Amino acid sequence: MIQFEDVYASYPGSQEALQNISLAIEHGQMCFLTGHSGAGKSTLLRIILRLLRPFRGKVTVDGIDLDQLTDRDLPAFRRRMGIVFQNPHLLSDRSVFENIAIPLLVTEERRKNMRGRIFTALEQVGLPGFAERIPNTLSAGEKQRVGIARALVNNPRLVLADEPTGNLDPGLSREILNLFSDFNSHGTTILIVTHDISLLEGYSHRQISLHQGRLV
Repeated sequence: MIQFEDVYASYPGSQEALQNISLAIEHGQMCFLTGHSGAGKSTLLRIILRLLRPFRGKVTVDGIDLDQLTDRDLPAFRRRMGIVFQNPHLLSDRSVFENIAIPLLVTEERRKNMRGRIFTALEQVGLPGFAERIPNTLSAGEKQRVGIARALVNNPRLVLADEPTGNLDPGLSREILNLFSDFNSHGTTILIVTHDISLLEGYSHRQISLHQGRLV
């Protein structure tokens, strides 16, 4: 699903952010990407999304060589993934239903059966009956679940989550990780970035650790 081969990356005016990264994440795996602040975790995610191009090495995502992608190809490529952020960035003047619908409004094909897809996604994240709620009436954990529902509504083969529990207390964090683990058990490939190693106790999923831009 994701393959890095001898990848090096940097930002203008800075030292190398990633050095000699070679790794493979197979379809259907759930992996935690850990490391200190500045270790290169976000850089690795940016490369997967083709928001940053490495200056050396090869990256393949879901069978696609990212070097071969044109600017025209990028929107369709990114729509193949579900993306979850630390802050779900919900539109405060739209209902939960309307927030989850956003990825489905891109093309006519994605609008088909939209209502059913959204209610299914809400069921998956444990929020049945929340479709007409407004984001400012939700708790932090409920908002994150809506963000996850939005990421899953297209049934992506790959989900990327960048510090999805960063704003939550330990109990809610564990609920969110259990939710991802359940989705993974149905075949979704999931890569979760986290700095909180203590949260991962009790999970048998693979851990990938970065230190100063290198795999540990």
